[in-house]
Amino acid sequence: MGMPESIASYLLPVVKALDSKGIDSSELLKQAGVEHVVTNDPLARLSHHQMGQVFRLAVEATGDPQFGLYASRYMLPAHIHALGSAMLASHSLMDMCQRIERFGLFLASTVEFHFDVGEPESKLFARMLVPLRPEAVDMFWSFVLRFMRHLYREDFNPLRVDVPRQSNPASLKAYRDFFRCELSFGQSDMALYFDSDLLRKKLPTASPELARLSDQVVRDYLAKMNRDDIVSRLSRLLVANLPTGDYSKEDAAAELNMSPRTLQKRLLEAGTTWREQVDRTRFELALSYLQSGRYSLSEITYMLGFNDTSSFSRAFKRWSGEAPGKYTGCK
Repeated sequence: MGMPESIASYLLPVVKALDSKGIDSSELLKQAGVEHVVTNDPLARLSHHQMGQVFRLAVEATGDPQFGLYASRYMLPAHIHALGSAMLASHSLMDMCQRIERFGLFLASTVEFHFDVGEPESKLFARMLVPLRPEAVDMFWSFVLRFMRHLYREDFNPLRVDVPRQSNPASLKAYRDFFRCELSFGQSDMALYFDSDLLRKKLPTASPELARLSDQVVRDYLAKMNRDDIVSRLSRLLVANLPTGDYSKEDAAAELNMSPRTLQKRLLEAGTTWREQVDRTRFELALSYLQSGRYSLSEITYMLGFNDTSSFSRAFKRWSGEAPGKYTGCK
């Protein structure tokens, strides 16, 4: 895997949503450079930069900043494979939320899913590890709530919702119409709060045997994804530690419970090197930060562990052939 990424089948509902609006989805995906990864293969992945490009172009093409909320109506359990089947067969909505937390890495390595059980309310939330397009966040979480309403009751609502994006009149109305509860915009994490007693109610679709079988299939997928995947493990460490500015190969090797020499050998076996992975991670994060429009060049320089903006700018030009200021959203 190597970089923060999401399951590639996440694009399938996006394609259907674009087609329903009369947008040429094939041309849009071609512009985003991802037409070859529109697949229902459970192991196919898409980088968070590629995913961001698709949603950015989708918003531009449709003129709908709430495109993610709209696209969620085309997202089906089958788009997340065996995890969708396991969620469908869950004993309760609480059981379903626990599956999202347990198997969230199957869906994406761009976020960490958590489920905190409490009284009288419980919280399902995702901590973003890299900047994500708000439409991508909207599509997944509105899908989760649509799924809950389908399994339990159509009038089922959260107690309240924390939203990372900033509010404006259009987004406020769209969110109010869909979530039908108290909203808090501009938060660090996307979070849905629920009545714990309602989450515990047994669902009519509960099927313990199907849930167990589906869980095992997801575990098998995760095992295939993680087996000897030193590149992916290193990438996650780099994302977390680059802002310190002095994260070394020796530091990474210690966290991976191996010697620096063994780390280098494992990377070479995977067809890469320490320096290549540092550069790839920095470049991917730089693209995401620049296009988010939320950070200045000096902030991005710090977050990527560079000493000054000129060093970052030279590195970025070496990676992309262009200055960072050419990228949309850069302050």
